[in-house]
Amino acid sequence: MQEAKRRFQFCTSVFLLIAISSLVFAQPASYSGGTEDRSSDLDSQDIWQDANADLSSATSTDVDNAISKGWVSDSNLKKISADQLSKESFESIKPKSKLSKTTLDEYTSKHSSKSVKTQTSSSTQGGTLPDGGFWFDVIDFLSVDDVSLTNGKNIRYEGNKITVDSADTITVQDGVLTVVEKFDGSDVSFRVDSASQVQIRCLVLDDVINTDFIVMQDSTRAEPDKDTTMFITDCSQTQSSFTSNTDDGKISITEHEPITYTVEDGKVIYESATHRDILETEGLSTILFDYYDGFLCTDMSPKATYSYADKLDAKRNFAVNNPSFGNIYTLCLKRMQTQEFNSATGIADFIDNKITLMNLHGI
Repeated sequence: MQEAKRRFQFCTSVFLLIAISSLVFAQPASYSGGTEDRSSDLDSQDIWQDANADLSSATSTDVDNAISKGWVSDSNLKKISADQLSKESFESIKPKSKLSKTTLDEYTSKHSSKSVKTQTSSSTQGGTLPDGGFWFDVIDFLSVDDVSLTNGKNIRYEGNKITVDSADTITVQDGVLTVVEKFDGSDVSFRVDSASQVQIRCLVLDDVINTDFIVMQDSTRAEPDKDTTMFITDCSQTQSSFTSNTDDGKISITEHEPITYTVEDGKVIYESATHRDILETEGLSTILFDYYDGFLCTDMSPKATYSYADKLDAKRNFAVNNPSFGNIYTLCLKRMQTQEFNSATGIADFIDNKITLMNLHGI
């Protein structure tokens, strides 16, 4: 009797042990959701579709695998950090607005070694990553260091410069370009195929086409292609135009008074209600501007010509040509009795109606 009782107790113990073991080691066949760590389930589509899933433990390999298989929901793409993205995964995500702004900014910044800020929409595509750069075909806003743009198309950053097919505005370090076609360069040196306006600090240039710019500390240099004209409003609000006569034509304009234009291979025209000043030069000539009357003095290089056209009295029209064998010739225009030009080699005196030209080989 005792022996039978012991056998019964033993069998009962074995049965309970087996039952408990089955409960302890049993696992669900698939991911059941929740916020707990499920790193062992990252190879399951379910976790990548679950809006409540914690993906912080996912590696870039996990993310690559899930994205390549099309498992990742849009809500979970927003959770992926820059550190979890590989180049291949980044390029495959379209549109880029599926990524969080923080992730997009951090990843492009890391890849380009620049400070990048973005604003995207559902139309933002592209995102290819050339070495040390990036490309977007459309983007609402992009900032790379001191260059930013709005509503840009075909934007590429590579080799420390940015190229843009078109943009509503492009802001450089000290200026703004509007309605831009074909921008190529950096914040201080760039080329524009077309812009309705380029504003560099207080200098405004209108109807700009096919022009290279260099922005300096207190001046701006523009180098338009041959036969290209731009319209200038300088920092004294004086308005004029510059036309490049060759592909080497250029003009530099200072920002502080007295405003000075330095011109080469081109023509500057100033026009008021009373007269027109024109300087056409092959070599390097300068123009000192008066904010009210236009040309004040000009240092004319050899083969430069200054001409004056009076709109009220044609008898006052004249022109001065510095011949090719001449030296720099300084011509000043006296319009007030108190003006003195001690260093001038030629003076057109509109007060006494006379022209005095010294050491000039040809007129």
